[in-house]
This record gives sequence, structure tokens and C-alpha cells, in this order.
Amino acid sequence: MSVERRSGADRRRRDIGPPRGIGDRRRSARQVDGTVDAATALSIALKAVQLYAETHPRPSQVTQDQVAEMVGVSRATVSRMVKAGQLKLNKFGKVSISEVDRALQGD
Repeated sequence: MSVERRSGADRRRRDIGPPRGIGDRRRSARQVDGTVDAATALSIALKAVQLYAETHPRPSQVTQDQVAEMVGVSRATVSRMVKAGQLKLNKFGKVSISEVDRALQGD
């Protein structure tokens, strides 16, 4: 009796594709032509944003590099904003998320 050994690629190749029976289900009327109406698309997008927000809570404080990425400016610009008093650093050199929100509202 021989034992058949499969490489990792062979094992993965078997698992490609939807589970059996999934492709056989009937599609709803809005999926027949492959389009989704605007209200459904908006509902899906809102649910996705809500799920993301629930699983990825915002930090209370961020670094200057993170501020630059969030606001869409360079790190040097964030440093200038700190020196000008537009952003305040805490004693650890981080910026409060409320400061970032305030800076974004100013745009």
C-alpha cells in the first residue's frame, strides 16, 4: 500500500473555486445583468464602512508621520503646523486625534 504525497501546490489547487453547490444557486433579479442599483450600492458601502470602523477603532493619539498621511501633507508641513501652533503635541510627541479632526475641518 503506497501513500500518495502531494506537494503544497497540489493541495492548494484542489481548494480553488467556490464550494460545491454555491454556483448552482439562483441569482436575484438585480444580479442577472451584473449591475446593482445606486441605493443598494450605497447601502453596501455604508455597511462596509461601519464594519471597518467597528473592527478598526481610531487611536486616541497619533505620530506626526501618521498625521501627515491622514491630512495629506508632508511630514515637514506637519512640523511647521506644530511650530505655528496649529497642532499641539502631548508630552510624548504625539498629536491628539481631536487635533487632527480639527485640522481636517479647516481644509
